Amino acid sequence: MYDGGIYNENEPVPDVFHDVKPLSDGGYVCVGETRDSTGMRNVLLIKLDENGSKKMVKKYRFEEGVGGYSIIISKGDFIIGGYRYDDPLIMKTDSVGNIKWTTWYYDSINDERKLFRGATVNCLKETSRGTIICAAGDEYPNNNGLSLNNYAAVLELDSAGNLLGGKQWNNTSGYNVGGFYIEEVLLGNIIVSGYQSIT
Repeated sequence: MYDGGIYNENEPVPDVFHDVKPLSDGGYVCVGETRDSTGMRNVLLIKLDENGSKKMVKKYRFEEGVGGYSIIISKGDFIIGGYRYDDPLIMKTDSVGNIKWTTWYYDSINDERKLFRGATVNCLKETSRGTIICAAGDEYPNNNGLSLNNYAAVLELDSAGNLLGGKQWNNTSGYNVGGFYIEEVLLGNIIVSGYQSIT
């Protein structure tokens, strides 16, 4: 990991953590991304003890670059949200990092993506119903075909990673929007927050 100092652009890209959660034993689990020797991005999962010493380091690489942005602990397992090249990545591992399932929402039956390109799962939570809800952001082309980061989405999955439903919003009038936080509220409703800015 990169421990500070002046970063030299000729050196390997430092590891980046995007989320951290406390463990029942007083330690922590962190998720983020790193690059391997070929320059490909990998999901980085690290467990630390209560003193910050590393207990486990796992790196996950698929066919394209991947990164982890959010993590929750579910019955001792880890559920990670992030990206896999052009698609939102969600994966579940056991407590020692062995993958139980992964999904990135490509509809192989209809040969189409379920979301627009560039999606990243920025936040995920487990609901009282045992489902997983996700806030995501994406790129969406403007009228000139240029990609704008002006897309937000909510996804809901069952405990096996199957997509139950979702909703997406985009704004092609020159604004950026993105979904960055999600929470279940009273009566099983979902609230999502993010940003909107003039470009």
